[in-house]
Amino acid sequence: MQALSQTPDPEATQAVLDKLQRVTGGLVAYYAVVGARRICTDYAIGDFDPRSIGIDPFELVKYSRSLRTGASGRVILAHMPPPIQEKVLAESVPEGVGPGVIRDNEVLIESLKDIRAMGFAIGRQECMAGWDSVAVPVMWGDTIHGSLLLWVHVDKMPEDPSQLVAATMTAAEMLSRLASVPWAPEPVA
Repeated sequence: MQALSQTPDPEATQAVLDKLQRVTGGLVAYYAVVGARRICTDYAIGDFDPRSIGIDPFELVKYSRSLRTGASGRVILAHMPPPIQEKVLAESVPEGVGPGVIRDNEVLIESLKDIRAMGFAIGRQECMAGWDSVAVPVMWGDTIHGSLLLWVHVDKMPEDPSQLVAATMTAAEMLSRLASVPWAPEPVA
């Protein structure tokens, strides 16, 4: 609850997302932890029209998503306590996910260990066909605050994604620092 109360300044968050989007050319989303789920609270897509792939941009922020699917969910899940991990592992894989979603719980558990060791996750068409991703945790001290996700069309995902990982990690570190600085919204007159 304390981590959630440390939501960074929305303008500063948007500036970080916009910069990552410009540097990588991908689609960028920030997912906040909400219990044992995540919800997209902000995104930067440049001049990309999500309707071109059948997504209403408002749908991105309308629904909470399972932590079981996608690189952004797995990054958060890797930093959750065991009781929440067990709850999520007991869930079914949601309908409508991409062909690369991890369905086997043992493989999923191993991926969580890798994420904690490496500090990021690579998703291969887990949430949507045709889109790979890089996700990095946004932390408040040792507590997971959310995840920063970079989507890249599979045709544009480099064989060695290390530059995309580095750019996403840098942006996530900036968001983690912002989450550590208390802010208050401007008073309403």
